[in-house]
Amino acid sequence: MLNYLIVLTFLPVAAGFLTLIGGRGASARKNAALVVFTIGLVASILSFISRPESLEMHLMDGFSLSAGYHVIAAFIMIFINLFGLLVAMYAGGYGEDKKEFYSYLLILIGFANLTVMASDLLLFAFGWGSMLVLLYAFLLPGSEASARKAVSVVGAADFMLILGIAIYATLARSTAIPSSGEGLPVETPLAFFAFILLFGGAIGKAGAWPFHPWIPDASTTASMPVMAILPASLDKLLGIYLLARVCTDLFTLNAGATGVILLVGGFTVMFAVMMALVQKDARKLLSYHAVSQVGYMVIGFGTGVPLGFAAGLFHMLNHAIYKTGLFLSAGAAGKEKGTFNIANMGGLAKFMPVTFVCALIFSLSISGVPLFNGFVSKWMVYQGGIQGLMEAGGPVLRVIFVVALLAAMFGSALTLASFVKFLHSVFLGQESDAGATAPKEAVRAMKYPLVVLAALCVILGVFPQLFLGHVIEPWMPEAAVLGGDWQALPAFILLALGLLIGAVVVFGWLARGKVRTSTAYFGGQAASEELNYPATEFYKSVQEMSPVAAFYRVMGWKVMDIYCVLTSVLKALGLGLYYIVDRGINLLTLGVGAAALGMSKAFGAAHTGNLDFYLVWCLLAMALLFFVIVW
Repeated sequence: MLNYLIVLTFLPVAAGFLTLIGGRGASARKNAALVVFTIGLVASILSFISRPESLEMHLMDGFSLSAGYHVIAAFIMIFINLFGLLVAMYAGGYGEDKKEFYSYLLILIGFANLTVMASDLLLFAFGWGSMLVLLYAFLLPGSEASARKAVSVVGAADFMLILGIAIYATLARSTAIPSSGEGLPVETPLAFFAFILLFGGAIGKAGAWPFHPWIPDASTTASMPVMAILPASLDKLLGIYLLARVCTDLFTLNAGATGVILLVGGFTVMFAVMMALVQKDARKLLSYHAVSQVGYMVIGFGTGVPLGFAAGLFHMLNHAIYKTGLFLSAGAAGKEKGTFNIANMGGLAKFMPVTFVCALIFSLSISGVPLFNGFVSKWMVYQGGIQGLMEAGGPVLRVIFVVALLAAMFGSALTLASFVKFLHSVFLGQESDAGATAPKEAVRAMKYPLVVLAALCVILGVFPQLFLGHVIEPWMPEAAVLGGDWQALPAFILLALGLLIGAVVVFGWLARGKVRTSTAYFGGQAASEELNYPATEFYKSVQEMSPVAAFYRVMGWKVMDIYCVLTSVLKALGLGLYYIVDRGINLLTLGVGAAALGMSKAFGAAHTGNLDFYLVWCLLAMALLFFVIVW
């Protein structure tokens, strides 16, 4: 275990710091990162196969620092190092000219490995918190405001995590992460509070509502390799891994906790996908979908059934794969066009066929189209939701289940609609700049990661048991029974055969000149100008519908942006305290001073030096005193 800890944690962190303080350029740092990540990928695969013994350093009764291999964590670590390798390779072709990028990436992967290797909450919190510093370091070159917002939002979630760990350790009398599935019952208010805190820490890292607002903002200022490695892959892997441990190992959920999870998941799906539908920047469109897809994972864990847990973990992996691919393919397209505004993109499919095919696979995967990995995990979420609904006790919880299921299914349809817009605006449609230099296919360093990720989308869609059978089932106490009759391999063969026959027929017609072009007519009149269907107008009628228009109008006020809301509240509170406390004390001080000065002047005026005048005052005072006593 110590050897794996050194190779997977100490080696990348040390390499990151050495390349950071060294005088080498970006190329040397990239090569060092590729070598270290290749070693880490091999080591993570070997560790998943061999499952080494845990390593523990005892601190005091019930508290220790320990590293070990949970089956889910060991599998996640393979993809942590794979994503690090692919993003480092892609960044070289993308032109990531910041020398610190590869150093930060090495350190980030090292601490991510440490986080999933941790078997106790103390070591886990250390690795988890270290990545917050790296998040700031990655985003700072693009925008200080964006970096500050990300650290504020994610830092608040991390604070919730640390406070939750403290309360959990107090209740459980241990910081060890149990693996038996016998978690702390969520029965007392304090246990429920600890669960809410740890749940908030998990979804804060994953980017679910309400901890999402930094992601769309960062997408427009950070480079695509940064977006691919952080909110697209590592944050999802680590956040949902923690959520899995919270819902299955650390706590035994009750109806209240289940209801909270389902409501957060359902709202995250619908809110984010509605925002993605109207975006005109490809980066923001992808960012909102990075938020929306977390909702499916959260719903899976909220079902409370083994199939739902398996669905949440499988969708976590699938999302990390296709969302990383989407950011990378959009980055390749945006690099060629020099913009990410979808109004100024289009027609790239014939110039970038490999990138287009990969982006098509990623888009179909995230939309839940059959034969791709996203379909399998979403299908499992639906089935798990139905099983949970059948086992739910109480009418309120059943209504919540129905709402969450409707949000998941309706959100999937809107996701498909969004990616029809994405594909049309970026790769299909008409070229925006006919006279500009023709775009070129992405260089090999950028294509290879796209091809690998697209192949994984197909492989896990056709052979989902590669993940479910070897990773999920050994961890779960009971089998996750998938409802419905779905055979992925025969369906893939039939669909591939149908596509092949269709291609032969179409290309045969093209070769024989049987395809004709025709003039478009409007009201019986031929169109005088070339027709154009800009993607910016897609779903505009939906956006202008009365209830939906009100939703977008309210969203324009940033009421769902927790950072903007809290900063506005704090500014208003500060202004109120300034006028009430500071100005109030100042007014009171001036008033007391003026009153004291007035009284002193009045008493000074009474001191005339005339003895008869003083006798009159004494007699009046004695009369007043006599009156008071008698009264």
